[in-house]
Amino acid sequence: MFVRMALESDADFLVCGEATNGAEAVKLVSDLNPDVVLLDIRMPVMDGVEAARQIKSICPGTRIVVLSAHPSAVVEVPGADWYLEKTGAPPAVIKEAVLRVDDLGLMHLEG
Repeated sequence: MFVRMALESDADFLVCGEATNGAEAVKLVSDLNPDVVLLDIRMPVMDGVEAARQIKSICPGTRIVVLSAHPSAVVEVPGADWYLEKTGAPPAVIKEAVLRVDDLGLMHLEG
């Protein structure tokens, strides 16, 4: 909820979906094909590692920002484009991460 509120407070961001578990996140990404997904590592039903793998398989152009309380999680998540420690991350840092990975996608498509 905190992440959604942080992004929705800025007119430059459109939050198009929110999932409560990894399987739901994969389904939403499949339906919506978003530019960027913010994905927690620890989720019920399906963890973030498996969700990231499936998301990249379904929508390879979707960028994934991994949120975790564990600094080593970026190594554990193949396909992650960016990593954020969610503990204490201010809204500006979350927004910057989304913009950076979205810019990476644009640069990749253009170049």
